[in-house]
Amino acid sequence: SYTYYGQLKKADVALYDFIDKGTKLGTIKQDKNQKGVYYFAIKQGEEFVDPIQVITFE
Repeated sequence: SYTYYGQLKKADVALYDFIDKGTKLGTIKQDKNQKGVYYFAIKQGEEFVDPIQVITFE
């Protein structure tokens, strides 16, 4: 599977890094209204899957 992180101002992880729970991925960009803009996706094979189905979020 692959993960995608988008709209980061700065990434703190690199391609193919293995990360542990709690690892900071990067700094999120802000839009003109000072709101955080970010996206996260998981792809398994040729299909994108709902992250909630494969990851436990706290």
